[in-house]
Amino acid sequence: GHIIGDETPVLFMGKRDVTGGWTTSGTADTWRESVARLVDGNSLMMVCVAMPFAGPLLKLAGIQNFGLHLYAPSTTGKTTCAALAASVCGEPSALRKTWNGTANGIQGNAAARCDGFLWLDELGEGSPETLTGTIYSLFNGSGRARATKDGSNAPHDSWRLPVLSTGEADTATFAGRAKITLAPGQFVRLLNIPVEPMQPENLHGYSTAGAHARALTRACNGHFGAVFREWITWLIRNRPEAENTIRQRLDEWQAAVQKRFPDSTQVCRVADAFAVLDAALVMARPFTGWNEAACRDAVVNVFKSWVKDFGTRDKAQSQIISQATDFLMRYGRSRFATLTTDGKANAVTDQEASRMGGLYGYRKPADGDNGDEWFYVTPAAFREHIAKAHNHQQAAAALEKAGMLEREAGRLQVRLRIGGGQQYFYKVKLTDGGE
Repeated sequence: GHIIGDETPVLFMGKRDVTGGWTTSGTADTWRESVARLVDGNSLMMVCVAMPFAGPLLKLAGIQNFGLHLYAPSTTGKTTCAALAASVCGEPSALRKTWNGTANGIQGNAAARCDGFLWLDELGEGSPETLTGTIYSLFNGSGRARATKDGSNAPHDSWRLPVLSTGEADTATFAGRAKITLAPGQFVRLLNIPVEPMQPENLHGYSTAGAHARALTRACNGHFGAVFREWITWLIRNRPEAENTIRQRLDEWQAAVQKRFPDSTQVCRVADAFAVLDAALVMARPFTGWNEAACRDAVVNVFKSWVKDFGTRDKAQSQIISQATDFLMRYGRSRFATLTTDGKANAVTDQEASRMGGLYGYRKPADGDNGDEWFYVTPAAFREHIAKAHNHQQAAAALEKAGMLEREAGRLQVRLRIGGGQQYFYKVKLTDGGE
């Protein structure tokens, strides 16, 4: 290990490898002149480099762990971006971890790098089940509580750090391969960042992005680790300045984002993560050589890219609208019996429902060119398909807000006379009002 400050005896009794990869090659100056120089002016690369600088700031900022997931097809530079970030702390190849492991194993890697930085490469090497089981625990910063043999609480791991992940697919698409729907809270912990729209803006004289990437790889494989030690030393000596800068950035980002997106609590929540990245880049300028305007522009550019990918609508509402649209597009003609324009219909017999593959409700065609086509969805079908993974009342409220659901006063459903009696349905229509 490496002691910063006065060298005093340290007794380490842990069983975990906390030093693997945290080695040095070159100096902070050679890292700045080789790696940072070639990164300058490239927004996504600069923000990735900000991640390890932000690691020791999370406690000072008082915010939860967060992560960036860089996704794009192969050979688009996402692994290069992650390796650049890793070079701040140590040898990139040795610090690289993958998603190919258990949730407990990934948590162990996080605990070993507390107040530092974790790189998880290639989401595709893991499983959708591991992803969904890991996101909450990894970003909540605490392992599973366990009991000892005598029933008392056993010590459990905790950690605080930013995570940089890479993969060819975004997290929702990857989880969807196993028919898993991510919860809205998971999207604001591990943020999907599309790489393709954020290709390098400054190749520093190289003829192609590939040549620039190869030069960066050579640079970060030869110069790594020393700058993080200098960064920690600077923070120890300048903690009041660091705390003040972080506080200013948090206030500025919240004010700006709340003004721009007043109805999106999730976007406002994520603003704190970008505020800390902003503070990290601004304070680390003596080690990178980058000017303040370029640092701030880089963070804003990546934030805008994330917002464009994520959307400004509440993620739960977006999921519900998407599920409703997909359901009606898929089954609107095959599983719904047709009503007359005056809303009358005979009850569908069990035999008729069986031929349809199961009755999901009734469809009332549009009345003229300006009318709407309405679907009267049975409560069971609504809960199973439209409100899937959400509370049915929350789903109905989201659709009503989007102009896709009509209801009777005092209840979420409407009555419809079918045959000789009345039944309750959710009255839903397709709309182009989604994102």
